[in-house]
Amino acid sequence: MNFIDNWIYQLDDVLAVDGDALPVSGDAITRLGLADGVTYTLVLTAALAQAGGGAFEIVHVIGADGGSYTLERGQEGTDAAEWPAGTLVMATITAAQLAGFGGGGADSGWLTLDSPIEFENPPDARLRNGVVYMRGMKFLPEELLGEYIAQLPEGWWPAAQMEVFVSNGSRTHRIYIEPTGGIFVMRSVGSSGGDYIQFDNLSFPVG
Repeated sequence: MNFIDNWIYQLDDVLAVDGDALPVSGDAITRLGLADGVTYTLVLTAALAQAGGGAFEIVHVIGADGGSYTLERGQEGTDAAEWPAGTLVMATITAAQLAGFGGGGADSGWLTLDSPIEFENPPDARLRNGVVYMRGMKFLPEELLGEYIAQLPEGWWPAAQMEVFVSNGSRTHRIYIEPTGGIFVMRSVGSSGGDYIQFDNLSFPVG
């Protein structure tokens, strides 16, 4: 893996969900010094700072002879998405890379989490290279707000309580992940009633 300082640009055009080339300036690509075996991790995101972090996608750019490259989409537990012109793309360090520096390498694969209250629709999670990734758009009835709807296996727990804001239209919820692996959801903004909770792109290193 290669690294570069201060490489941050905006997409000049739409990057389709199956797009295989970054619509950025030639100068931006030249700065990467792509050659056979040169690899960078890039992050696509709508903004540098959003409540709860906002949606993002991790991609790998793998250089080839002649300065060409392969773009691997939806890496490190993220999903490929369509990104509009103006989206930020940056070279950065990811949680999986930091965990990998410690020598981790195991991958559990995707598992459906257990539910202490037998919630019939808990999210999926996986542990890879010391980082927990979650996924799923799950419907949560109003009466289960504040209840522990899922439990992470021992060894998958964060070092401290996590609070993540997620939005569904005009409604916002907070996902809490306890240092003992319990997961519950609280409403932050919006009308009453059940709602779909987005767990996709939620990730964290184990404590």
